[in-house]
This record gives sequence, C-alpha cells and structure tokens, in this order.
Amino acid sequence: MKGTSLLLCLALGTSTTLASPPLQSPQAPRSTQARPVLVLQTSATEIRQGTPFVLNVYLRYEAHPPLSRSDKGPSIDTVHLDDIRLNLDIYRNGASKDRAPLSWPFKATERHSKNITLRPSEAPTLIARYVLTAEQTSKIPPATYIIQAWFDTRKEVANSNWLGSESSGALIQISPEGSAPSPADICEKTLGTRAYWLALGDSHMAFVVLNDFLTQTPKPTAAKCWAALAEVHEKAGNLPAARDAYCDAGRAVADELIADVAREAPNPGRSSVHLPPYMRRCNELTMRLAPSDSGEKAP
Repeated sequence: MKGTSLLLCLALGTSTTLASPPLQSPQAPRSTQARPVLVLQTSATEIRQGTPFVLNVYLRYEAHPPLSRSDKGPSIDTVHLDDIRLNLDIYRNGASKDRAPLSWPFKATERHSKNITLRPSEAPTLIARYVLTAEQTSKIPPATYIIQAWFDTRKEVANSNWLGSESSGALIQISPEGSAPSPADICEKTLGTRAYWLALGDSHMAFVVLNDFLTQTPKPTAAKCWAALAEVHEKAGNLPAARDAYCDAGRAVADELIADVAREAPNPGRSSVHLPPYMRRCNELTMRLAPSDSGEKAP
C-alpha cells in the first residue's frame, strides 16, 4: 500500500519537487542611448622645447549602457552632428581652476565639423588636427599642461540629433631642450618633426627628416626611429629594407636594455622585461625572404 500511495502522489502531481516553475513575465527591452565621445591623440606625451607638436581630435560612437553581443535589445541609432564648434583650453597642471586658460598658437591643418555621422563598430572620425612648430614650443615654459577639447551642441543652431556637451583632456609635459642630447633624445625630436610634416600632408619631407637622421646616427641606437623607418618600408612593400630596419631597431633595444640593467643592477624588483616586437618582426621577415629549396623567395 505504501508503494501504491507513492505512485498516486506522483501521478497526481502533488509532489512539490515536481511542480512546474511559475511563469515569468518577459523583461522590457533595455533603453539604450547613443552619444559622441571625444578622443585626443598627441604626437607625444612628453616633448622637449624646440620639438614640433601635433594634436589630433577624434569623435567616436558610444552606447549607454553598452550592448553585449548577445543583447537583443533595440537597435542603436546613429549620432548626427552638424557644424559643431570645437574649443581648446590649455591649463598648467596644478593651477587654480579659477585661472584663465593659456593661449597657445595652435594652427589647424584639418577641420571636419559639419555633417558628422557616427555609427556603431566604425573607427573614430578625425574632426580636427592642430600643430605647433619647433619655434613655438621652444617658447613654452617647461611644465606639465592639460589640453582640454570640448563642444556644446546645446549652444549651436544646427541639425544635430544629439544635444549636450562633451569634453576630453590630455596631459603634455614640456621639458628643457638640454645641452647634450643623446641619440634617443634626438630620435624623439626627429619623430616629432616627422609627425609635424605628416600632419601637413608632406610625406616626402617626413621621410627625408627620418632618413637623414638615421644616416648620420651610429648603429645600434635610436630604436624608435629605426622602427619608424621599418614601418615606412613595409607599408611601401620594400620588405628587405623593412627587415634590415627592424633588425637594427631590435639590436638597439637590446643594447639599451643591457645599459639600463648595468645602471640599475642589482635590482631585485626587476622580475621580467617586455621587449618591443622589433626583433621578432626582424626574424619573421628574415624567414619570409630566405631562399626556398627551389631557389625562389618565399611569398
């Protein structure tokens, strides 16, 4: 009889362990808003007086809250901005907030502030580029500065579908030029000059500045400049020249590391060293360009 009672209970569904879970009402779709985000990119975060300086200002799309790949909520609208007025304010880091912003003689080499459309999964859009010449940075007192870019569509009469204010900042440290710069210091200045010519759209002068410095610089030094030259050659399809420049950059990094370790030894806190991928790329191109068994170069 006990067995019969148990079977009856199971058949009638009176067991609480077998009860069906209560039905849940579907969740309402999550409300998502799109907005533009300012991104500042500088040619360097630290420059010496007398080094040209480049500031790029981008806008990118951002959703709030961000959607995950599995989110099946409503589609996100694009952001349209029309005729925004971009402002630049410069402050000395640590200065009182009540002080007026400084005036730097920035020259705009590119502006794109009309009919901007930002969409999900697209790369940031360049909306402005500013430069300072070597002579102009030589007159800026050494210090750390804050560059703040901002705009406010609520104050503009335009056809933007997003109303609000957006701002972003970047730190830039300006150091004295120095009386006896090292090859690495001169390389940094060279890269700044190269960035300046690229910002002006003169790729030929950008290459000349870099190449002239390297032809007068003993190897292996100035790893960043050799790596920059390698990227130029690789982009142009000159893989043998790119390989040689990557190898020079890798050897320069190795020598600089040995010198650093010698200065800091013993340093018990130095558990690992992360090297730039210059020598790895040198080896990859060396293997790629090595003659195959048939006497032909590998593709």
